Amino acid sequence: MPKKINFTEEQEKEIVRLYEEDLINPKKIGEIFRYGRNTIVRILKKLGKHMNLSNRRKLLFKEGKIKNARKIDFTKEQREDIVKKYLIDLEAVEDIGKILNYSFDTIKRILIEERVYMESRERRKLLIKKGKFNPSLNLGEFGEKGHISHNKGKTKENYEPLRKLGEAIKGRKAYWLTKRNLENNPMNNLETRKKSSRTQLNKFKDKDYKARFLKTNRGIFEKGENHPYFNNWSSLLPYDKKFNDKFKRFIRERDGCCLLCNVSFEDLRLLKRQINVHHINYDKKLSIPQNCATLCNPCHSKTNTNRPHWTKFFQSLLAERYGYKYNENKEIVLEIKNV
Repeated sequence: MPKKINFTEEQEKEIVRLYEEDLINPKKIGEIFRYGRNTIVRILKKLGKHMNLSNRRKLLFKEGKIKNARKIDFTKEQREDIVKKYLIDLEAVEDIGKILNYSFDTIKRILIEERVYMESRERRKLLIKKGKFNPSLNLGEFGEKGHISHNKGKTKENYEPLRKLGEAIKGRKAYWLTKRNLENNPMNNLETRKKSSRTQLNKFKDKDYKARFLKTNRGIFEKGENHPYFNNWSSLLPYDKKFNDKFKRFIRERDGCCLLCNVSFEDLRLLKRQINVHHINYDKKLSIPQNCATLCNPCHSKTNTNRPHWTKFFQSLLAERYGYKYNENKEIVLEIKNV
């Protein structure tokens, strides 16, 4: 955490002088001392010199630094003049403020109170209709069907910037396809690539580095029984006969959503995700409600790693939801009722 900045006594006096005598706001004082506004406000509060916004505006108005500290009330004639400039003369709000020596917000407030203020979309339509706005000079025009691109109808033949752009990128592949297309990429040099390969091979001479690397990336180099997630070729084993469409439909209706991401079936279909039935203890031969849960395809793929964790997680979830029982060894406890 950064330490608080400590000012000398002379600096604190100068900050107070700029604030009280020169009536400079804390942000500009901060720019003078090369510190943030909050730092200056903290010093003023520490010295008991900081003023709230209302009192500060009254002082600035008294000294003639601002035009008025209170809400400005306009006469009926002034309001009519502002509306006339806005609707008939089609002056911009900012320009009206400059003519009458008032701020943008003040003029906008009057127009809103008079119920004539237009949002930018409606205003542009009116200006285009009156011929006061040229859409080709701006980002676009607004028509009945919404935004129309400023490049519409422009080609290399009739628009000079597009022709120059086309000549500049002619024969060049997109830079995101391969880094080697970039002119400044050092890997364009064959010697650089060979040097990089030799450096990586030299690292493998260190036995500790090689062991760490292979441990982290075992899945890349090792397959079959040596793979870190090997589960006795379970993917090749068949399911039992009970694991049919009727059983899967029952599990899906019971859960009503993906039990991991909690997304409903309707949303999963919109996202084009498959809805799978997962065996909690990874035993395909044990297809009973206590051992199955509904998962979407991305969540189902997550359960292939750290299997003991996911077994415990889903057993706890089903026990909480449906009252199923499991022992400490993650085995299912079935209750047999006498008939």
